[in-house]
Amino acid sequence: MVINAARGLGEAIVGGIVEPHQIVYRNRQGRLEPDSRSAGEALLSPEHERELAHQLFRVHWAFGDGQNPQDVEWACDGKSIWFLQVRPATRTRRFLPAPVSGLPRQWSTANIKDAVPGVVCTMSWSLIQAAVESVAFGGPILAGYALETGAELVRRFHGRGYFELTFMQWVMFDSLGMSPADFVQAIGGGQPAIHPPADPHPGREQRRRMRTAFRLLKKIWGVEREYARVMSLRQARMREAGALGLAALSPAQLMAWFNKLAPSSDAMDLTVGLSNSAHGPWEASLEALLRPEFGSRARSLIGKLLAGTGAVTSAEHGYAIFDLAAAARADAEALRWLDSRQPATDWVNLPPGSTFRARLSDFLDRFGHRAVYEADYLNPRWVEDPSYVLDQVRYALANPQAADPREAARRVREAAESTVRSASAWRRPVIFWLARKLRGAMAVRESAKSAMAALALVSKRMALEVGRRLVAAGHLDQPGDVLHLSAADLVCWLEGWWDGAGARRLAADRARQREAWLAEETPPDEITEEPDGRVSTREHLPTRHGYDWSGIGAAPGRARGSAHIIRHPNEASRFQPGEVLVAPSTDPGWTPLFLRASAIVMASGGYLSHGAIVAREYGIPAVVNVPGILTDVQSGDTLLVDGDSGTVVREPR
Repeated sequence: MVINAARGLGEAIVGGIVEPHQIVYRNRQGRLEPDSRSAGEALLSPEHERELAHQLFRVHWAFGDGQNPQDVEWACDGKSIWFLQVRPATRTRRFLPAPVSGLPRQWSTANIKDAVPGVVCTMSWSLIQAAVESVAFGGPILAGYALETGAELVRRFHGRGYFELTFMQWVMFDSLGMSPADFVQAIGGGQPAIHPPADPHPGREQRRRMRTAFRLLKKIWGVEREYARVMSLRQARMREAGALGLAALSPAQLMAWFNKLAPSSDAMDLTVGLSNSAHGPWEASLEALLRPEFGSRARSLIGKLLAGTGAVTSAEHGYAIFDLAAAARADAEALRWLDSRQPATDWVNLPPGSTFRARLSDFLDRFGHRAVYEADYLNPRWVEDPSYVLDQVRYALANPQAADPREAARRVREAAESTVRSASAWRRPVIFWLARKLRGAMAVRESAKSAMAALALVSKRMALEVGRRLVAAGHLDQPGDVLHLSAADLVCWLEGWWDGAGARRLAADRARQREAWLAEETPPDEITEEPDGRVSTREHLPTRHGYDWSGIGAAPGRARGSAHIIRHPNEASRFQPGEVLVAPSTDPGWTPLFLRASAIVMASGGYLSHGAIVAREYGIPAVVNVPGILTDVQSGDTLLVDGDSGTVVREPR
C-alpha cells in the first residue's frame, strides 16, 4: 500500500507539481505494518497515518474484494480523514520472482478446493487470505528461506479460491530443491509443472537449498515438541477467552483479544505450515528402506502401517459417534428424546444423570469446534447446532455394526506389521521407528488443522458480538450479517474509525454476490494468465480408459461396492454400509460417513488431503484426484476401488 501525501489540494500531486511524502505499508500475516517512508516532514500524525492505512484496506475490500487494487483520493483536515474518490488502479504490475517472471501465472483449484470448498463468506475469506502464506510456506520460512514479498498466493474467481501455482512451485524448488512435478503431485492438481531456469551458479545454489532442507529437517525432528509448546500457549489464551463475558468488553478490549488470538501472535500459523511438511523425510526414508525387499508393495505397506493409530484427531470424532450411539442404547430417556426429534440444542434438557447427555457434553467439548465445511463461518459449528452429529447417532442406532470399527483398522495395521517382521533383521527396528515418526507427523498435521478450527470458533464468536452491537446501533438486521463484512471492517469498527454506517447495505450486497456465485456453474479447475494479459481456462480431465479411471492412490487396499454419489454430507441419510462413497471433496464433517463406506473416491484432493489421512487411519481404500468421476459414474454402479494402484474400475452392468 503506497500512500502519497502533500500539503494543499491533491491536484499538486497528480500534476507533478510537488514531490509527495511517500509511506509504504505491507500486509504481513493479516496485519498492516509500516514498511518504509521517504525523507522529509511527516504530514500525518502517527494516529491519522495508522487510521488511513486501515481505512484504505477496508476500501480495498469494499471495492476490490480484497484482491483488485484501487486508486483512492483522500484528504485530511487535521481532525478527520475524507475519502473523495475510488477507482480501479490501472497501472499495476504482476509480480513473480525474477527467475520465473516471464512464465504464465497458473491459478489452480488444486487442494484449496478440498480445504476451502465452494463459496465462503467474506469474513472467512479475509481471515483465510491473511493466514494462507504462513501456512503454505511455514516450512521454508522456519528453515530461514527469505520469501519475496509482493506475490499474490491466493485469489478468488467467481467466488472460489485458487492457488497461484507458478509462484508456489518456484518457492518449493528454490527453497528446498523440491521438483515442481513432485509438488504438483502432492498438492493434488492436474496442472503442468513449471520448468525452472538453469541456475547461474549450480553448485552454490544447490548447496544453499541443501542447507535450507537440512534446517527444515531439524525443525521437523522437533515438530511434535514445538507444536505442543505453541498449543499450550494457544489453549491457555483460548480458555481465558472462552471464559470472557464478551458483552461486557469494550471495543478496545475486544480488539486486544482479537490481536491476542491472531494466529501470528504466537507463530501458530507457521507451526501449522511446518506440520504440512513434517511427513516428508520419514515417508521418503521409510519407502527407501522398504522398497528393496517389498518392491512396488512398499507404498501400500506404508499406508497400512498408518492405520488404527488412534492419534488422528479428525478420525477420532467418527469413532466417538459410535460411542455416543452405544451410550444412547443404554439410556431409555435419551432414546425417547432422539426419537422425538426435538431441536438439537435441547439436549441440555436431558436429565443430569443421563449417560448420553454426559457423553454428548464431552463430545462437544472435544469436537464441538468442527463443522461440515468448516472453512465457512456461515456453517454452524457442532457446538452451536449438533443436529448433524445427532443424525449420525440415529443412523448408528438404526444400523448397528457387528464389531468395533477401531478393531478393523487395527487389524489392517497389525497385518502390515507382521509383514514387516519378515524383513531382514537389521531393517526391522529402523522401519518401525520411522513408522512411529511418520504416524506422529500425520497426527500433528491433523491436530494443527483442528487447532485452527478451534481458533475459528472463538473468532466467530467475537465477530458475532460485534454483529450484535451493530444490530443494537441500527446498522445491521441480525448479528449473523456481520459475517458478510471483512476482518478489515471489524478492525475499523473496533478501533473507532468507523461507526458502522452503511454496514447493512455492504453486507446485503456481499450476500447477494455470494448467492450469485453459488448459482453459477462451477468455474474451471485452472486459469492461466499469460504475461501479455491473455487468459485461458482448462478443466482437469480424468485419466480414463473405458471403464477405468486413474487418480492418486491415497489409502491402500482394494474394495468392491455399489457407488453412492454424495455431494454434501447432509445427503447421506440413505448411504448404506458397504457402499463406495463418491464425493467432490471431504473435510472433517464427512468423517462419520467414512465408517459406513467400503471405499472412498474423491474428485479432488491429494495424498495429504484430510480425506486421504482419515481413510488411511480407518484402513479404508481410497482414490483421490479423479476429476469428472461425479458425472461419469452413477449411483448404483458397481465400482472396484484399488487404493494401491490409484484406479477405479466400473464393472459392466
